[in-house]
Amino acid sequence: MRFLQLLLSVILASALSAQAQDLTIIHANIIDVATGQIKPNQTVVIAGKRITKVGPTSGPRPRQGRVVDASGQYLIPGLWDMHTHVYFDGTASAGTQLILPLLVANGVTGIRDMGSQLDSILRARAAVASHQLLGPRLVVSGPMLDGPKSPYKASIAIATPEDGRRAVAMLKARGVDFIKIQSLVPREAYFAIAQAAKAANLPFEGHVPDAVRATEAVEAGQRSFEH
Repeated sequence: MRFLQLLLSVILASALSAQAQDLTIIHANIIDVATGQIKPNQTVVIAGKRITKVGPTSGPRPRQGRVVDASGQYLIPGLWDMHTHVYFDGTASAGTQLILPLLVANGVTGIRDMGSQLDSILRARAAVASHQLLGPRLVVSGPMLDGPKSPYKASIAIATPEDGRRAVAMLKARGVDFIKIQSLVPREAYFAIAQAAKAANLPFEGHVPDAVRATEAVEAGQRSFEH
């Protein structure tokens, strides 16, 4: 079942229509990642947003919906890139027109964006979800929380515990999916961010700040360590 759900994500990611359509893919070579096998000459039938059938291609073609002949081609589960910066300092201008479409073109149907300009990444997430923009599903942090002298534009300067709490509250209100921590966050501010994120039911992830031990970050509830 999980394989079918992942397979569905490949197909839906390329659809810009506001409404799901019936689709049948015939004569495809399906990559079954659970077994490592290639299943040749398969048909996949999608009704709306659900895969309703996967099996050998046989019989007449369906009369309704779009039919794609995938002879000689391969169908794979959608891939996830778990660390992107789509609208970062030097890449911000290319995010919508280049980076997001290229991700889909390379089979990436979901991304975890670990630091981008807030307005840009939220607009992209909404546009992809409403089928107005070609791109993968986006799980986003918005700008990173970094120290008071961060070198990054896509960041919020944090000098005090109150700065950290205020940043978490703002990002929660804007609807981000998690909080991204950078390396220069001061020690006391880090623990204030951890408490505020927990109270807001927001995961916090990212770098272990220079002023914090990894064991302390684990105890504070940081969900992932990057790099």
